[in-house]
Amino acid sequence: TMMQIITMQAQPFDQFVAAHPYGHYMKTSMWGLLQEKQGCRCERLGLLKDGRLQATALVLTKTTPWIRWQYVP
Repeated sequence: TMMQIITMQAQPFDQFVAAHPYGHYMKTSMWGLLQEKQGCRCERLGLLKDGRLQATALVLTKTTPWIRWQYVP
């Protein structure tokens, strides 16, 4: 079993989120774009297992003069 983490384009990322039973608007690329306007950096990641997409994560990074933090909604 081979697993791989990839960076994803918005459309296939959002299609996976929309089709998933736990999909939520805060897990979409549009939410990431909104957060970028608030000063976050956004990464759309996918987990492939044997070449098939199994999971996605919207990783948001916020940096201030005091701390840098990341979260996945």
